[in-house]
Amino acid sequence: MTNYLRGMPNKNRIEIVCIDMWQPYRDAVKAILPEAKIVIDKFHIVRYASDALDATRKELRKTLTDKQRKGLIHDRFALLKRPDKLNAHEYLVLNHWLGYPIMKLAYELKESFYDLFDNSPSRQAAEQEYGAWLKRIAPDIKPYFEPLTRAVENWHEGIFAYFDLLLNPVTNAYTECLNNLIKLINKNGRGYKFDVLRAKILFSDGVRKVSTPKFNRHPSGIASMMDMFVSEAGTDYQIRDHGSDIYTLIQKILNGSFFP
Repeated sequence: MTNYLRGMPNKNRIEIVCIDMWQPYRDAVKAILPEAKIVIDKFHIVRYASDALDATRKELRKTLTDKQRKGLIHDRFALLKRPDKLNAHEYLVLNHWLGYPIMKLAYELKESFYDLFDNSPSRQAAEQEYGAWLKRIAPDIKPYFEPLTRAVENWHEGIFAYFDLLLNPVTNAYTECLNNLIKLINKNGRGYKFDVLRAKILFSDGVRKVSTPKFNRHPSGIASMMDMFVSEAGTDYQIRDHGSDIYTLIQKILNGSFFP
């Protein structure tokens, strides 16, 4: 990673670097791009809140009957979903499990941590909200939330740097989504070689998003009908290659056209 960053052209123009919580990434950025602001991808940190809720669920399972255990396994998705994504059945399922005080508290902590990132208007407000959130963690579920609180302690600056950029939020959502799609394509293809997988992602028919001018314009700015269909000799058309379009990839996977 250090060698890659060192070899990047115009690296002095890089102002922000969004990374996962992995020390070698941070070390590489600080060594080669010391002036750049490091921002931790918010999706990696909020995921810890869901993991804490799931750890609470697993602990609760130990106290249930066999029938209740089986139900809780299947109902975990209702617990992990955001409230606005629940359907009517999932909402009923959620309310059932929130009847257990330990699950109710863990769920409320999970949701309020997500809300912290979704609704805090500034870094100062986010840090104050996090301090209040910490005080709500009861001793009996503190161990399940410890990976989250430890991560915030170790990566505090990078995590809350996200709130310094609220006008133009920075995340790795696009990259993470594309990586997951690539993994899915590779899994369904039963192990492509790297070159084949790369070509399938980058060059499959209809995946690349390329735009070209529809017509030339006269110096006056007025386009003629002839300009719309005829390219004059020596005209420099600028073809823009925007790379693989993530929404097209999703549609191809959903309709099965990526897989024979």
